[in-house]
Amino acid sequence: MYILKNKRYIYMANVFKDAPEGYVDYVELIEFNRGEGNLSAANETREEFSQKFPLHPQIWLDWINDEINAGSDSDQIESLFERAFQDFQSCDVCLKYMEWTTTLDMSVAKSKLERVLQIIGIRPDCASLVWETYLDIEEGTLSVMGETSEEADQQRSKIEALYGRALRIPHQKHADVWQKYTDFMGENKIPKKIRDEYEAAAKSYDEMTQFEEKISNLEDHDEASRTAFQEYIYFEIEKGDPARVQMIFERALVEFPFDPSLWEDYVRWLDSSLKIHSVIVGVYNRACKMCYDYIPLLQRALLALERAGFAYEDILEVWEQAKASITTPEDGLSIYRTFIYLTRRKIVKEGSNDFSAVNDLFKEASEKLSQEFGPYWDSTTQFRKDHAYFLFVKMKNSNEARKIWKDILASGNGHMASIWLEGIALERHFGSIAEARKMFYRAVNSVSDEPYKIFESFIQFEREEGTVDELDKALEKVNAQAERVRTREAEKKNKQGQKQKGGEGNERKRKQQTDSQQVSKPNKQPKFEPTTPGNPKAVTKLAETMSNVKVKSETPAQQKVDADGFAVPVGLPPAKRRPSLDEHMEVGPSGVGDQKAERKVDPNSIDAARTVFISNFKFNVEREKFFEVFENVQDVRIISTGKNRYGYVDFVDENSAKAALSKDRTMIDGRPLFVSPYNPHERGEKAAFKFGTGLERSKLFVKNVHYNATADDLKNLFSRFGNVKDVRIVMHKSGQSKGCAYVEYETEKEANVALLSNEELKIRGRTLQIFLSNPPQKSDQQPKPSAKNAIDEQPTQRVARSSRVSFVPRSIAAKTSANGSDQNGSASTSKGLSNEDFKKLFNK
Repeated sequence: MYILKNKRYIYMANVFKDAPEGYVDYVELIEFNRGEGNLSAANETREEFSQKFPLHPQIWLDWINDEINAGSDSDQIESLFERAFQDFQSCDVCLKYMEWTTTLDMSVAKSKLERVLQIIGIRPDCASLVWETYLDIEEGTLSVMGETSEEADQQRSKIEALYGRALRIPHQKHADVWQKYTDFMGENKIPKKIRDEYEAAAKSYDEMTQFEEKISNLEDHDEASRTAFQEYIYFEIEKGDPARVQMIFERALVEFPFDPSLWEDYVRWLDSSLKIHSVIVGVYNRACKMCYDYIPLLQRALLALERAGFAYEDILEVWEQAKASITTPEDGLSIYRTFIYLTRRKIVKEGSNDFSAVNDLFKEASEKLSQEFGPYWDSTTQFRKDHAYFLFVKMKNSNEARKIWKDILASGNGHMASIWLEGIALERHFGSIAEARKMFYRAVNSVSDEPYKIFESFIQFEREEGTVDELDKALEKVNAQAERVRTREAEKKNKQGQKQKGGEGNERKRKQQTDSQQVSKPNKQPKFEPTTPGNPKAVTKLAETMSNVKVKSETPAQQKVDADGFAVPVGLPPAKRRPSLDEHMEVGPSGVGDQKAERKVDPNSIDAARTVFISNFKFNVEREKFFEVFENVQDVRIISTGKNRYGYVDFVDENSAKAALSKDRTMIDGRPLFVSPYNPHERGEKAAFKFGTGLERSKLFVKNVHYNATADDLKNLFSRFGNVKDVRIVMHKSGQSKGCAYVEYETEKEANVALLSNEELKIRGRTLQIFLSNPPQKSDQQPKPSAKNAIDEQPTQRVARSSRVSFVPRSIAAKTSANGSDQNGSASTSKGLSNEDFKKLFNK
């Protein structure tokens, strides 16, 4: 904001404190030109300014005063007044207009007063001055006429009507106008209707007084003033007089012209209550200029223009403004959805069936928002669902719709039964039965939140759409997967039981025993049975049992967070045993099963030399990612246990598998992928720890590393001491640095140079702490060396530069120094002193 040089602009400074930068720039430029006396340049700026924004009343008054002082033509001044009235309904501008009209012909002045009454005639704070001025002029005209002339009678009737209008309106000088009317008419000649209207208006003004007092002091334009106006607005809306509601909204906008919520409240009331398109569009035009980047206003403006019957080309101008104002994915989705379906209605109205323009808008939104806001641009997936539905129903493009639904499922939603069922329903009704069946097979392997809902829907689908063979295959698949679910849940519950601490009382022990027994009890719930010649009652039994199955409510799966901060699907609630036919049976029709799903693989058929073990990847990572990381991949097998996810990659030859080991710690979606040889843990869930855990004399352990430091940063820093062979930053499974690293030199000598250096090393403001690498033993590795080999393995602790000074008494150091010691006072002999030796030294 420019520096104000006189009190006249303190008011403007308070009003413009929330103005957009462009608005303030224009004001500053106008003030500069006026200060320089260059009115021509100031007027050019004003004209440009008025095309982009509604001008505040104070700016219009300055412009009008400049033109009046310059002796400009009355038509030009009249035009400025009218333009000012279009922007804001200001009392100050209206009073200036009345003052200016008194310099004109009296008959002209009277017509101008009617224009002023249209604008502020019902305002309680300033209407009195207009009414009194108007009445004084008309009574002055009557006074010069003959009392008995016909012209005088007409004038008297005109004044009576004018008094009646003034007395129906509550305003400050209401009682004074009543007294003048009584004097003019006589006490006994006042009509009852006028008296009743006056009394009703007086009562209304009494109710308004509390609000008028609250907003009488607005120098600061603070939140308290805004709240006072809001209360006044609610009061008038409750009263229900549209003209008065408009009046108070316009009055508030003069004081708070840049408040988007105030404009939004105004247009919302206009849309719902007034419903006069010409008025509504005018307000929207002003609102969108004053709050040009406020998406809710622009969204409502698009619909208002459509309702008012504006041409599509005119609506496009507002659309381009709205599109340029998108700052959040929510705003983008909201405004794109409004314009997309506005365009659809326009196409239908024209009688066309070509919806390609709508599809182009869907694609444009997906590309623009995903580029600007990343993978979470459509966190609820609703926009993509809408697009898929549109492609199925309007465009008849099933292939594109399937791609979108595949993207929805791959975006972390593949474990949710409700998402799968919604997609299957679309495919079944608007696509093909065969594709719906394929989706069911994939869903059976993928869903973890409500698997039995998928199982039951799949069986019902095959009852309605499939042959007996297809029903049998579905039953085999469902029962096999149901058994896996039951087994995993039983194992999980048993593990939880084993973790219970002892000594918690007999009651708790009995409860644990009861829970354990319940896990092992045979299940009484129905089994999904196939229809085979050897089971003639299966169809009837299946129909009976399925009719009694309770379906869970369709709620999204809850999430829990693992130790590394990643969300993982919550395990299923404890399920009763549902015996399967045989979990090693074929999953279903050939080629239908989900490639991402868990597979039963014969261990004897695996060639360990051509296989690597992978782990630590996200739950929603796509299988195709591994084909991008590795070369010559034959197959990728992903194993999901509900809590963990790991897998195996098979290669075409042994050399490709060996080369794949170099891809260990490759980042995939922000998380390091662990790659190790095929040598699975006893449960097949852990990658082998490939780094050394003993003393490594050519390798340094570095602490206090900045979390954003890179391997290149460390390599460049430590290269001054020798040839750095490798740098490894230690990371959490989530990919976040642990704040430490290993720096390996080609030789032990180079590592010692770095270790013994007194130079303070820093990276990104952090001072590094350097030790000789000697990681602790891993619990699953070989036991520590025996006592006889302990000397060969010394030292067993990391050695820091700060710990190189030996703590030797000076009396001893003086003697040992003569026998050959280093400058730090540590004995140079290779043979260490025993406890007895130290005792003798101290007793000397």
